[in-house]
Amino acid sequence: MSRAKKAGDAAQLEKKLEQKYDEIEAEGTPKAVVDWIHEVLEGKIKQIQRLSETKVYKRHQLSFMLYLEHDTWCENARFINYNAYRFLNKMLQADGKKPIEFNPKAKSTFIAMGNIQAFNDGAKHYGVPVTELFQSADLYEGRKAQMLNVINCLNKLGFVANKKQFKPQFSPPAPPKADWAREEN
Repeated sequence: MSRAKKAGDAAQLEKKLEQKYDEIEAEGTPKAVVDWIHEVLEGKIKQIQRLSETKVYKRHQLSFMLYLEHDTWCENARFINYNAYRFLNKMLQADGKKPIEFNPKAKSTFIAMGNIQAFNDGAKHYGVPVTELFQSADLYEGRKAQMLNVINCLNKLGFVANKKQFKPQFSPPAPPKADWAREEN
């Protein structure tokens, strides 16, 4: 889908979101999320690879997006596939909740967007706050700034899972260290 280039305030906001994406990528949040997903689904996905072992994780602006696109977790960047639902359903079942349903053969945009919304509904049901969920278009369109919302949602899902004692636990990256040193004149 082709879009007009953003201008004015929208362009500035997009640029700030892209910078924030770069910051969390440098901190290692996308890698931590992907590694945790692999731990949860280990042995159940063919050709498991750690993100750091793939050619994708080479500081590409959309390394997380490309991981979703090229690995087995997502068949493509347009919708979350069977493995992502297994990942979330595993957590829901461990918490005594009903698993989410989805259409594994989503070929139309409408059904693919519905699958993404079903994933969000499941995350909300698990305990992720509504303010931490992403819009279906954030994942479907795959733009760098909007992928920040997807990563933040999955990161929050990890923290909620830790709070519920889900195993394996999510290991977030270490927070950045503050530089309190001041220049002396």
